[in-house]
Amino acid sequence: MNTHYATLGLLANASPDTIRQAYRRLVLLTHPDRTPNPAAHQRFLAVNDAYDVLSNPTRRAAYDAACGGRRLPSPHHPASAGPDRSAAAARLPGIAPTDAYSLRGGVCPLPAVVTGGGRVQRDIRRATVR
Repeated sequence: MNTHYATLGLLANASPDTIRQAYRRLVLLTHPDRTPNPAAHQRFLAVNDAYDVLSNPTRRAAYDAACGGRRLPSPHHPASAGPDRSAAAARLPGIAPTDAYSLRGGVCPLPAVVTGGGRVQRDIRRATVR
């Protein structure tokens, strides 16, 4: 969910009463005391953040102006990530990109969790979901 409106399941022209009703419905569904799932807790926090902005007319107007009717990228979206880290690493003075692996005997210098590597990351995800 990229916008506060999408978080609450609303259109951008929603009335204050509609915003309040959607907030109350979602808070009951995602409250940590009712749903012990960590994903539900994160959703609960997102719903609260969205309601804090959209329930205040001044903050909502500023949000709408910044959004410009478009969907805002998530802070975790690659487009909002800043400079390419792999390109920056390739420009390290005195170290060729191929030397990074040879420094540790041909083993990737970063653990598989950081590099997004396969089985380790899946196992971690499974452990947190259970």
